[in-house]
Amino acid sequence: MRRLALDDERSFDSIFKLYYKDLLLYAGSYLRERQVCEDIVQSLFMHLWYDRKTLSVGRSLKSYLLISVRNRCFDYMRHQNVRNDYFDYVNENSVLSSSNTEEYILYSELQDHIKKAINKLPKAQKEVFVLSRIKGIKYKEIAKKLNVSERTVEVRISQSLKTLRTLLKDFFLLIAVLFVR
Repeated sequence: MRRLALDDERSFDSIFKLYYKDLLLYAGSYLRERQVCEDIVQSLFMHLWYDRKTLSVGRSLKSYLLISVRNRCFDYMRHQNVRNDYFDYVNENSVLSSSNTEEYILYSELQDHIKKAINKLPKAQKEVFVLSRIKGIKYKEIAKKLNVSERTVEVRISQSLKTLRTLLKDFFLLIAVLFVR
């Protein structure tokens, strides 16, 4: 780890080659989706490289890596559960469960307008908004991922919501009709 902290890419390469397959298999023992396992392990190695100067792994790098993979798998599973609960709620309570074709069309149009409005946000605001409001990631995790302060994340969310309210002001009545019953 000392060599890694000194920006030794060979050291990082050696660590990657030594542990990648084992970590991938370990992630696979929790998750069945190979791509998700690869993403988790690769993000761990990115974290290892980006935080190499300040990272404290304790006595065993292997233990640190295994525990980190396990925790990331648990985080992913928790996120999936929240996401599934949200989709179940939406399916049970949204206009999509309604047989009213007109409401469905209005809902689809509203979704298109919302997507367009999100795409009009400045890059930094859009990135934070998507991570927080669509992917359900906590401010603290977003701040760490983007290498910014939590306050910056809060400000960007606030700015993005203000911008979206302005862009979607003509649709508030439609939103009220579709979602407030």
